[in-house]
Amino acid sequence: AYGRGLTEKPQIIAINKLDALEIENINFIEQELKGLTAHPILRISAVTRLGLEDLMQLVWDTLEQMDHEREEELKTLN
Repeated sequence: AYGRGLTEKPQIIAINKLDALEIENINFIEQELKGLTAHPILRISAVTRLGLEDLMQLVWDTLEQMDHEREEELKTLN
């Protein structure tokens, strides 16, 4: 429904609610996701802020990489 190359864009998967889930459930969810995707999977808790710094750093790194790739693409067009 969204189209426009959305599936080709970088993705980051975050398992949220670490503070409310049993560790066995978190491990199971993470393993299932790893079997379905090669995208990074992070564990976070918005309430306790666990993992948020890592998530934000990965977002910034991904955006910088996208900017770099776009600049390189524009150079080849000129």
